[in-house]
Amino acid sequence: MSASTDIRSAYALKPPTYNARLAEVARGTPMGELLRRYWHPVGLSADAGATTPRPVKVLGEELILFRDKTGRPGLVQARCCHRGTTL
Repeated sequence: MSASTDIRSAYALKPPTYNARLAEVARGTPMGELLRRYWHPVGLSADAGATTPRPVKVLGEELILFRDKTGRPGLVQARCCHRGTTL
């Protein structure tokens, strides 16, 4: 039995290829724009501690996970929208 007819082996498989439309999730890319339409789990409830905000990276973006004074979890960009400084 030759390698090309052996269907139970990975030896006959083509090498993997890179498809940027499917693999890249940065803002402005096709897959990135698609994934931003859905909810994603970004951390556990315990990760959003009551005292210290926690940086997280989701879909290539730097975000800050925190809890407000009433205990509700929140997620914001890591940069101030007015001055561009880190939070």
